[in-house]
Amino acid sequence: MQTGLTRRGSNCYCSGLMGKTCFTLAVLLSFILGCASAPKPEEVEDRDLYGAAPAPSAFKSSVDGTIAGVLKDPDSRKVRFLQSAPSPMWISVHKGLGQVERYFGYGMLVGVNAKNSYGGYVGESLWLFHVESRGGQLRYWDDDAIRAHKGTNLNWGSPSWANAR
Repeated sequence: MQTGLTRRGSNCYCSGLMGKTCFTLAVLLSFILGCASAPKPEEVEDRDLYGAAPAPSAFKSSVDGTIAGVLKDPDSRKVRFLQSAPSPMWISVHKGLGQVERYFGYGMLVGVNAKNSYGGYVGESLWLFHVESRGGQLRYWDDDAIRAHKGTNLNWGSPSWANAR
């Protein structure tokens, strides 16, 4: 009786010892090349790298405008700021082949809900917004990007003095 499944034979490219070697090599490479490492502790605690805190109202206005520019139905957006003001935050982004870009500045987690193409709300998703201290560029990652990349291509944190503000 044919079940529609094909049997994996011994002529498979990644079978036996070769398969274990391929798998081990892939895992090692992903750890070596695919992890966005945290900055050094002295960098994390250096207040000068973070710059001056942006005004909360201006930051929130920029965030809201960015969200409106991305959504299919910007008029339906419901934005919930999870913090009253942006807090000091560093972000590491893996760019490939061991290249990691680090950004120091201020960030905020934001809950976003909006209607989809069918006119129904999709449910709140988490977005991370960050404004860089040098250059003032506003970057963001939505819920899918955060879940897909946290710890591998995207990593973030705050200095210890951020909680004392």
